[in-house]
Amino acid sequence: GLLRDAPCIRDEARTNQISSTACSVWRDIFNMQADDVLAPRRQAEIGQVIAALKQFNPTKIVVERQAGDTRIARDYADYLAGTHELTRNEIEQLGFRLARELGHTAIHPVDADGNSPSSTWPTTPRRVAGRTSSPL
Repeated sequence: GLLRDAPCIRDEARTNQISSTACSVWRDIFNMQADDVLAPRRQAEIGQVIAALKQFNPTKIVVERQAGDTRIARDYADYLAGTHELTRNEIEQLGFRLARELGHTAIHPVDADGNSPSSTWPTTPRRVAGRTSSPL
């Protein structure tokens, strides 16, 4: 499958690997019509995405929030304790669920508005293992 063919899975000699997963923001952008992510069908699909991402066995889950955001840490801790019900937000639906399934005790917020290493990454797609890959 696609995930097993990914360079970061095949190349076990590399010790520092970064994988970035992005999704459209699930809020009403330009009056976009979308199914409710809490609907059973969408929850099953999100579960499939989580299962696929788990194959990478990430050691840290970072989410797009202001660095030092304490609310995200509190919400995740409450989620682990069973006192926070997931919202429709993609950070919670993907990030929280993936981190919990992997046994992570923390979620790590990063500021993606220019105060990150990504500002120095290439901005054009590149070919990787026969596929076109967008930069992080």
